[in-house]
Amino acid sequence: MAPPVIEAAYRFKAGLLASERQSATRLVKAYGRIYQGIQGQTQALLDQMLAMENPTRGQLQHMARLKTLQRQIVDEMTRYGTIIENEATLGAQEAIAQALGDSQKLTQLALPGMTALDAQIMAQWNRLHVDAVEQAIAFLGDGSPLQARWAAQMGEEVAKEVAEAMIQGVALGWNPVKIADAIRKQFGQGLNWALRNAQTMQMWAYREASRMSYLANAHIVKDWTWVSALDNRTCLACIAEHGTIHPLSESLNDHYNGRCIGVPNTITYRDLGFDVDAEPLTVGSGEDWFKLQPELVQRQMMGPAKWDAWQAGKFDLDSLITLSPDPVYGEMVTEASLIGMLGDEAKEYYRNAA
Repeated sequence: MAPPVIEAAYRFKAGLLASERQSATRLVKAYGRIYQGIQGQTQALLDQMLAMENPTRGQLQHMARLKTLQRQIVDEMTRYGTIIENEATLGAQEAIAQALGDSQKLTQLALPGMTALDAQIMAQWNRLHVDAVEQAIAFLGDGSPLQARWAAQMGEEVAKEVAEAMIQGVALGWNPVKIADAIRKQFGQGLNWALRNAQTMQMWAYREASRMSYLANAHIVKDWTWVSALDNRTCLACIAEHGTIHPLSESLNDHYNGRCIGVPNTITYRDLGFDVDAEPLTVGSGEDWFKLQPELVQRQMMGPAKWDAWQAGKFDLDSLITLSPDPVYGEMVTEASLIGMLGDEAKEYYRNAA
């Protein structure tokens, strides 16, 4: 059974993710309306292209109707970008408010457990103001790199990919159904990007607000422990991070769509001069958890080539932690590839696993 503070952390995160799903539903509905709005024009253009006799890519690329469609997509995506920004910003603001409350509750649960002493300790808690935290989180400010990405990826990129799907399908002689599927897939990339960024922004805001709250109460919170979801959807880098202890100066730099959280480690009664022993918070390591999973689960999570190399002792789980630069959030933890860890030696494991 997990310690009460860990159970509470999972419960608080579940509430946060439930709120995120409501936001995602609104974003999906808004995106669906945009797609319906351009579907007629897209189909008319596709019919015109298919009626042409052996068109070249150049002819297709220079069709006036295609240029018009691309401009319409850019305009619609630009408007949708405002919807995303508003939805994501609101979600981040709500996450910050929740984090400031949750961080205090988690700290209370992380204390050793003598009611009178814990009450004295928590009476010194410094509660931050939501507005101050919002201003301190860089990616929420005006002119942030995230704002620039709303416009760039939600406009020109979607329009370009939809046009390319249409041109490629016609040039290669695909049937209309296959081309329409390709168009939907490329148009859907904009929605995938929107959901991915909105969820990441909310979780990152929650984690940063929590860390800032702990930092403001460094007289109570010493550092924090990385806690991952520990299920078959958890990336191996996050599993390797699970249970590791980090200073308050360090952000929990999870990857996009990451679900990890930081749990506070508090001072002990002996730190305060009381002659009272207390059990430290024990989370356990992610590697220990992974080793307890059935072989089938391990193989599914790692992939056969990586699992074979791991079994052969070519790397340990800590080696899977790598950092990737991101223009919005800085360095983010991601899972290392087998080739990244073993180089050319990895090719042997891929061949054997094929």
